[in-house]
Amino acid sequence: IDEPPVLAPRPPLDAARDALRAEIARHAEALGAARDTLLRTVLRPSRDEVAWVSRAEGDIRLGRAPLEVAPRLMDDLYGDRSTILATSATLTAGGSFDFAVRRLGLDEADTLLVESPYDYRRAVVSLLAEDLPEPGMPSYDTSLQQTIADVVRAARGRTLVLFTSHAAVRATAAALRDLLAEDDINVFAQSVDGSPQRLLRLLNERPRSVLLGTAAFWEGIDVPGEALSQIVIARLPFPVPTDPVYEGRSNQFEDPFGEYALPQAVLRFRQGFGRLIRGSTDRGVFVVLDSRIVRRQYGETFLEGLPDCEVRTMKADALSGHVERWLP
Repeated sequence: IDEPPVLAPRPPLDAARDALRAEIARHAEALGAARDTLLRTVLRPSRDEVAWVSRAEGDIRLGRAPLEVAPRLMDDLYGDRSTILATSATLTAGGSFDFAVRRLGLDEADTLLVESPYDYRRAVVSLLAEDLPEPGMPSYDTSLQQTIADVVRAARGRTLVLFTSHAAVRATAAALRDLLAEDDINVFAQSVDGSPQRLLRLLNERPRSVLLGTAAFWEGIDVPGEALSQIVIARLPFPVPTDPVYEGRSNQFEDPFGEYALPQAVLRFRQGFGRLIRGSTDRGVFVVLDSRIVRRQYGETFLEGLPDCEVRTMKADALSGHVERWLP
């Protein structure tokens, strides 16, 4: 029987050459993707998309987003399916499905609104501050920070405060650490003290805590029981007017505020409320510190989006007493 041939070891140069080819291929693929993005955002932007260039931390960033998501959902998700079931606790704005149905491209959908199984009149009281300065007014920041400290102290922590900007989170966190220094209450802030997952774990483990967050905390989090007994809305969640996606999409409406900005903000507002009651035995306080909900006509649209619960309007310095009396 002949001996099998002995293969000579592969020269190291061949392996190095293969590795170099693979690396060049990866870079070529990345350059191709960058070229396509550059064409779509700067040189030949599509009329169906909004494109923008931004600078962040020394980097130039190119972004694009569809003006309408409905056609893409139709092509990539709905297809030729005969039945699609979409469910959410926050699909309506002002009691109507119109906004969500239009955005999702489900114009001929049958809709059904099912009431929540929770007894919100027993579980929740909503408190509205009527006399705080409106956003952008003198003393707005200091008045807001002091009032947040008061209601957090009254709830003995156990509070999530929802903001619309990271800058406001950082500034308020710094102020609260001074204002609550003698109350043995922990102050945790998004993007300052860890990831959202870590912050939620800390809120569960340390009840005498207040957590300050932005978009990641308005929806999709679940903290049942007494660990989260109070939600504070620092500012009504309207889209940022200078956001390029908002600018592009709002141009499609005759009344951009009423037809787009307001319904979007109401949906986010309802999502924020939904973080409070996560079980049939939960009890909590929902505090709104943006006085525009009382002073502006559109405030009623936000309130109509809340479940059937007691709503009380009062001066800011009366909030803490109501919080203390409501919470166990």
